[in-house]
Amino acid sequence: MGGILNYWLQYEAPLNIELVEIVFPVVEHSYIPPDRVFGQIEKRYKKVPEVVHPEEYIDIIKEFAKVYKIGNDVVVKDWRSEAQKVLKQPGI
Repeated sequence: MGGILNYWLQYEAPLNIELVEIVFPVVEHSYIPPDRVFGQIEKRYKKVPEVVHPEEYIDIIKEFAKVYKIGNDVVVKDWRSEAQKVLKQPGI
């Protein structure tokens, strides 16, 4: 994660961003909006007796959130090669 953030800060972030703070909340003790959305999705899944096709999962999630398809809506990069551009190798 550090390598990806470092790459983003150096090459893609707006110039006014100098620092990114990463906060890892305590599991099940967070009331942030994504947790509430996951709770709503979970309740909805419990009402469905049987999911036959994977697309049914996506349809339920679409009721509560915007769905992005990897490769179509989101650019996928090789994080190892991108991180090597900005991180020093050990012992160098």
